Amino acid sequence: MAHQPGQIIVLNGVPRSGKSSIAAAIQATFDGLWMNLGVDGFKKMTPARYQPGIGLRPGGERPDLEPLVQRLYAAMYESIAAHSRLGLNVVVDVGHHDAYAAPRGILADCARRLRGLPALFVGVRCPVEVIMERRRATGYNAGGPADPIPEEVLRWQAAVHTPGIYDLEVDTSLLSPEACAELIRQRLERGPPPSAFERLAAMAPDQAAARVRVVPPDPAWSEVYQSERAALTGRVGELFVALEHIGSTAVPGLEAKPVIDMMAAVRTLEDGERAAELLRPLGYQPRETGMPRRIFLQKQDGQRGLRFHLHIVEHATWGERNERLLRDYLLAHPEDAAAYGALKRALAEQYADDPDGYTRAKTAFIQEVVDRARRAAGLPPVPVWEE
Repeated sequence: MAHQPGQIIVLNGVPRSGKSSIAAAIQATFDGLWMNLGVDGFKKMTPARYQPGIGLRPGGERPDLEPLVQRLYAAMYESIAAHSRLGLNVVVDVGHHDAYAAPRGILADCARRLRGLPALFVGVRCPVEVIMERRRATGYNAGGPADPIPEEVLRWQAAVHTPGIYDLEVDTSLLSPEACAELIRQRLERGPPPSAFERLAAMAPDQAAARVRVVPPDPAWSEVYQSERAALTGRVGELFVALEHIGSTAVPGLEAKPVIDMMAAVRTLEDGERAAELLRPLGYQPRETGMPRRIFLQKQDGQRGLRFHLHIVEHATWGERNERLLRDYLLAHPEDAAAYGALKRALAEQYADDPDGYTRAKTAFIQEVVDRARRAAGLPPVPVWEE
């Protein structure tokens, strides 16, 4: 017996954003039977030794679990699709992100599994200040109002709404769960037809971008940085205490990947989060690096064949940042810069299809140079890759 496919509603947001309450409101007020197939239910089915399972948070903390997380998400969305094909309506509350130890492309894969089915993708947003109030109200690792926001909370806020493709967005700091559910009902009744999952399913990994490409030095890199600097500071105003060009493109005459690396200092990481939101219209998207107390944003400029990386850190750490020390040391020691360029050329050929291998292979050289730079500055040695 053929069935009319059931409607699917996927609610995506950070923990404590109110997704579960909206799902409950949909189940209580929408016509017909609505099954809740969200992450919480799948976590409860997962044995303790595999926890947090599908709920693995951003930060790359459990690379051993990540292949399993991919399969769990695939299984969950196959179940969602099966329910829909049998004529059952489904509401799903999740916290999608791709901030694992390595990008997993889980959201695009899940979207492909819903092809041909009526699926609405809803972004459930909530400011971090309200999230912290809700965490404190439940006594969950929140501390007092004056305490710093926990790192895991900042990681969720930065990662969960990337790439930000939705059919509808709601803000639970402004609307009750019932009001959010009503907006979703109106969107389904009045249209236009949902398209977010179709667009997400079409997002195939860019294999060319994954290749290691080291190019000859370009004198225009400095001008490109100055132009981008003006655009950035024009958006964030005084939130940035300092902003500098770092990385190989900041060293004249040095071969580099076509990436303009920048580092900005802010008084607090909360100021950094506000700056990150202001920079979204310029194309900057947050990416999780696993490095603590740092916000990392990325922007692609296809016309110029460039990428922009922006590292946002606290001003209190500005004087001991390895990226700045390495840049200044290479500027002052052209023989080391030339050796670094030769090493990068050789490694780019050897590891053309292995970006992680390329990075690992040059780490020893970078560590040696950074150690020298830190000694010259009277600073103790530290690993070049933050843990």
